[in-house]
Amino acid sequence: MQFLRPKFHFTAPRGWSNDPNGLFFDGRNYHLYYQANPEIVSYAQMNWYSMRWGHAVSTDLLHWSQCKDALLPRPPLDGKPDCPWSGSCIVDRENVAGFGRDAVLAFFTSTARGECIAFSLDGGMTFTEYAGNPVVRHNGRDPKVFFHPASGKWIMAVFEMVNYAAFYSSENLRDWRFESRIHGFYECINCFELGGKWVLMAADGSYSVGTFDGHQFEPLTRPQKLFEGTALYAGQCFWGIPEIIVIFWFRLPHLSGAGFLNQMSLPMRLELGAEDRIRILPAVDVPGTMYHSPQKPLTLGSVTIPAAEDIFVVEDEYSVEAFLNGGDRLFAAEKIQ
Repeated sequence: MQFLRPKFHFTAPRGWSNDPNGLFFDGRNYHLYYQANPEIVSYAQMNWYSMRWGHAVSTDLLHWSQCKDALLPRPPLDGKPDCPWSGSCIVDRENVAGFGRDAVLAFFTSTARGECIAFSLDGGMTFTEYAGNPVVRHNGRDPKVFFHPASGKWIMAVFEMVNYAAFYSSENLRDWRFESRIHGFYECINCFELGGKWVLMAADGSYSVGTFDGHQFEPLTRPQKLFEGTALYAGQCFWGIPEIIVIFWFRLPHLSGAGFLNQMSLPMRLELGAEDRIRILPAVDVPGTMYHSPQKPLTLGSVTIPAAEDIFVVEDEYSVEAFLNGGDRLFAAEKIQ
């Protein structure tokens, strides 16, 4: 059987890929880091304690060029495996952290130490670990770092066991102070401003719209889902652009024998719609088909899409993404071969 690469979705050159990490725009290139292991070519081989940060760049969010791996596993520490799990990147334009003007700072979870920093002085191609790591010790992972203009502080939104989003603040990006935590958000926390309000989102797409003062997130809505289905997970938005554009890990558990596992979702643009619901649409120009099926689900091969007045479907080699009613809902699924 011949396995073709997806036309519109990023895949690792070889082996396993999952959570997108450290998405940022440097003024010319979009950078996509991601959890990777080139030696894992089947789900049966999965080992979470063997990850690294793969790296690719694009000028248009559609065509990606592979770069060298950015963060690699370290030798075990006190008998614990030490590999770089998920995190985020910012560009330190003002040299706040003291590593150099325009240094790219990667914040990531070390599986043996805690939340750590690595810095790059060549535009995100190679990284050096900060000698003062870890910068946060806690029972959690997946740091998302961003600047909060109203308070003038840098904020780290991070998952804390068992089911919390926690917030830490810093003036220098190296020393972090605990601020608050909120229950009900699991893994790969995203926090961003959208339409004049703040959004707190977990890995499964559950989100609340509310306010954030640099200390505490106050929800104005009950948690609701950004997408339907179980294919998408661990979305992250880009740093360095005015829009909120996210990429998700797109799980393909039935893909075997291709030499690569899983893919990234289409880049998607988020907008705040009526009644504080988020609308989600493709952020890239890709061909798709419009369907009208308001009374019953739409079946396309192995995929059954929920009923909707208007359904814009983007199909690729192994996946379907369906944008329902102009982006009011998103459904994604693997195409079973």
